[in-house]
Amino acid sequence: MTSTLTSALRARNAYDIRRRYQICLIHPFDPRGEKVGGLKTYIRDFISFHPADTALLFVGIDSKADLQAREAARSIRSSVTGQFFLALLRHFGPFSRLIRSRRCKIDLRRVELSWLPVVLRLPFVQMLQRPTPT
Repeated sequence: MTSTLTSALRARNAYDIRRRYQICLIHPFDPRGEKVGGLKTYIRDFISFHPADTALLFVGIDSKADLQAREAARSIRSSVTGQFFLALLRHFGPFSRLIRSRRCKIDLRRVELSWLPVVLRLPFVQMLQRPTPT
């Protein structure tokens, strides 16, 4: 009987895990997309296989609702990264409140966004992928 009760408590408590780690991934990309390779695969895998005691907040773009241009950008401002950067600035208030309320650590993979955790005064990791020599 004690063994059954202990197993039942463990099963119940498995759903009551206190999430110790809050990580915010920020990247101008939609992880639901089908593009394969490099950073996009890393982010998809990070989302799919993160540890059970970690909660993720992903800040990215929505490419499935026709909100993203399908042609090559003619300027930095019209690029997906440029538009994402401007959207972060435009929605900085709600965005920063959400990240701070969750006490997130920020995981960045784009140097263009490195200003964000500095301004928010939040811990972050900045990792860059070295280009493959040709």
